[in-house]
Amino acid sequence: MSLPGDISPPRATPVPQTLTAPPMNDSPEVLQALLHEKEELVEALTERLEQAAEQLDRIQRNGSDRGVRVSGGIPSDIVEQQRTLCTDLQGAVDQWEQMQCASTLGSIEAQLAELRDLFTQGGVQAAFPQGNQSPVAHNPGQSHLSSGEGENSIQSGWEAMKAGILESAGADEPQIEQPQYEQVPHYDSQIESPVEQNQFEEPTGSLDPPQVINVDAASVEELKFAVTERDAFISELIRRYRSLEQSRQPVGNWQDLEAVPDDLRHRLTVLEEQLNEALRLSEVEISLERARLGREEMRLKQLDENAQKALERLGIAQAEIKEEMPGEGDDESNRRWLRMLGIRPE
Repeated sequence: MSLPGDISPPRATPVPQTLTAPPMNDSPEVLQALLHEKEELVEALTERLEQAAEQLDRIQRNGSDRGVRVSGGIPSDIVEQQRTLCTDLQGAVDQWEQMQCASTLGSIEAQLAELRDLFTQGGVQAAFPQGNQSPVAHNPGQSHLSSGEGENSIQSGWEAMKAGILESAGADEPQIEQPQYEQVPHYDSQIESPVEQNQFEEPTGSLDPPQVINVDAASVEELKFAVTERDAFISELIRRYRSLEQSRQPVGNWQDLEAVPDDLRHRLTVLEEQLNEALRLSEVEISLERARLGREEMRLKQLDENAQKALERLGIAQAEIKEEMPGEGDDESNRRWLRMLGIRPE
């Protein structure tokens, strides 16, 4: 029994030592012996020829199998795994490209434009309904409390939007603590003069807008400072606007307010409840918007992590992808920053 690939020597077959034919003789005995010798020689040569052909066929089969294993391509399971990884990576990249923050930035720009228009016009009717002005005009303490709560809600919304923008840019911005408003004391019925009743003073001094910066040449620190400076400018605009509106409202006497009829006092109470309800709904809307932005941020982080894992499985470095990315995405991002900062791109 011979192993595959081995060439074993053929079995020893008796071969006549002499291949030369003896001199022909007419005797039958000599002719029979010579014929028998020839037949044995033919049988031995045939057997060795069959063994050589079998060994040659075995060698050819073994050599072809080894050639397939050596010269073949990548195994099919590895090719299928690479195809699956490429498909997952392409899906993650498509989702990343589809998710844009254009809607959020557009709402921020709309709010900035609205605040700028309100501050420019300086009209009470543009900001508050007519029904909500009566309790503010007749009750400075309640007006101070309501304005403080509204300003706190607006500042909370601006802080949430600013935190989302800075976190998406990869910057860590410390959260600014909200001011704690003290409890409004109870006012006596007698007040010395109408001047002391007005707790809001007219804004004095000019308010210069932030300086325009070159976004293309500015560093990350300069961009952070520009965002912080514009947040402070917006807060100052809101404060001055509220102070201006409160200072324009007439202040009455508390004794006159106590002498009003019951139906008018009931109407003031109803308007106060409506104002409180509006403030409560505004706070709920801001909380829902903050929660939605938080979920959107978590979803973006999860997609980013999935894309990074897919890139690591494919052996692609993040630096190589950034080098291969075209500059159109950077231009679009720069235009969004310019619109957010109030600069019209050329």
